[in-house]
Amino acid sequence: MKLSNTIMNNNAYEIILIGTRTIKNVKCLITNTITFCPITHTLEGIDSFIFTSRYAIQSLLESASPLSPHYNPHLTKWREIPSFVISPKSAELLYKHNARVEFVGQKAHGKEFAKEIIPLLKNHSPLYFRAKEIISHLNTTLKNAKIPLQEAIAYVNTPLILEQNLKPKPQSVLIFTAPSAYKSFVSSFGWEDEYIAIAIGKSTLSYFDSTTNAHISPKPSIPHAIELAKSIALELNTQNTAK
Repeated sequence: MKLSNTIMNNNAYEIILIGTRTIKNVKCLITNTITFCPITHTLEGIDSFIFTSRYAIQSLLESASPLSPHYNPHLTKWREIPSFVISPKSAELLYKHNARVEFVGQKAHGKEFAKEIIPLLKNHSPLYFRAKEIISHLNTTLKNAKIPLQEAIAYVNTPLILEQNLKPKPQSVLIFTAPSAYKSFVSSFGWEDEYIAIAIGKSTLSYFDSTTNAHISPKPSIPHAIELAKSIALELNTQNTAK
C-alpha cells in the first residue's frame, strides 16, 4: 500500500484521508479492505430493507447481477422493496439504481438511525444488510423494540498490516472515515501528540482516545470532513509561518 502523494514540506501540516477508499486530489492511506459476501437470502417474508453502508448496497448489487459468479435469482425484484437507509450519500446509490427509498436518516449515526426507524418499522419484516462486525448494535436495538429483524452479512471489513514507512509525519491532520480505520491506524502506528484527528461522525469520534486533539465533521460526509481539515491545516500552517 502507498500514500497517494509524496510529502513536500516536513514543516507543513498535511491532510490525509484514512480508511477504505481513495479520493481524487487528496492524500489517502488505505488501512482496511472490503470484501463483499454472496447474498444468499431468498427474501421470503421480507417487506423492507435496512442499509447503514454503501458497501452493503454494493454487495447486494453484485449478488443481484446475472453477470456475477454469486448471482442470486431471488434478488431479481429487490428494487421494488422499500429501503430504509442511514444517509443521503447511501441513498444516492439506491436512487442511481432505481431502487425504492422509503426513508433517509438525517443524522447518519447508528443509534440515532435506529430511533428514527423503529416507529416506521412497526408491522414490517425488514432485512438488515450489514457488515460482519458492527459497532452500533442496530440489530440488537431493533430486536429489543420487537422488530422481527432478519440479517444478511453483506461484507467483511479487514484491517491491513501497514509498513512503518507509510506512517504519517507528526504534522498531519488525519481524517478517519470509520472506527475501524482509526483502530487499524493506531494498531500499526500508535499515535503522535501532534496528530490532529477528524472524525466523519459520532461513532468514529467515540473511538478516539480522550487525550486526542479531535474534531468532528460538521456533516457526516467525506467532502465536509475534508473542508474542515483544510481550514485547520491552513490555520496551523499560517501560525507556523508566522513564527
